[in-house]
Amino acid sequence: MKMRLLLLAMACAVPVSAAIVKSPDGRMVIEVGIRDFDGRKGCPVYHVTWGGREIIAGSRLGMELAGGFLGEGLELVRATPSAHDSMWKPVCGERSEIRDRYNGLLAEFGGKTSVIGFLLEVRAYDEGVAWRYTFPKSPSATDVKIQSEQTEFRFSANHEAWAVYSAQGEYAKVRLGGIKKGCERPLVVQVSEDCYAALGEAALVDHARMKFAPLAGVQNALVSSLDGPVQAALPVSTPWRFVMVARTPAELL
Repeated sequence: MKMRLLLLAMACAVPVSAAIVKSPDGRMVIEVGIRDFDGRKGCPVYHVTWGGREIIAGSRLGMELAGGFLGEGLELVRATPSAHDSMWKPVCGERSEIRDRYNGLLAEFGGKTSVIGFLLEVRAYDEGVAWRYTFPKSPSATDVKIQSEQTEFRFSANHEAWAVYSAQGEYAKVRLGGIKKGCERPLVVQVSEDCYAALGEAALVDHARMKFAPLAGVQNALVSSLDGPVQAALPVSTPWRFVMVARTPAELL
């Protein structure tokens, strides 16, 4: 009964503070919502756990647009849950069919003091979580110019990671605090002895590539760094940003 009431509340067009999506097996959890963060009010944020372990601490979401910063002065207007389970056939690969199963959420962030908003499509798979930004059609605009993206990846400690700075470069084992701007994806981070996370990007089409940079003024944290600005006609969606988690690096493959 409580779950039915929760889903009903999430589907209604009434502002809520947070919404949670769990993977089909219940281990991967991503929470998205609105928080006052680093002295700024109404910030869209997310938080990721796996089997009760914190993978990504509370981190901000946002975009720097031509018209200003879209990452504060917002509210979570609506959060609509969904579920998906299907099979698809790859052109080539080790398996003839691949199962596509996840629980999803479409979160609508609207302007409380900001004049525009965005949609955040979130998916929770057994293997990890993914999200992307969408700017829908607007009666007041025909296109959008993204100057930069401000998706944060905050960790609870200075974990070891494997960083590389070119597509065919040699990976080096460093601490998060030693990662420089321009770090390539995927980036594998060792959260604990039996927990590894891979941060990356998927479905990159007609969009600037995402890399990683240190988050200024914050320890153990990275931020997305686009190769350049993006101008696109509305509606438009960004590539997916994902966090995969497994007990060993081999299980991430």
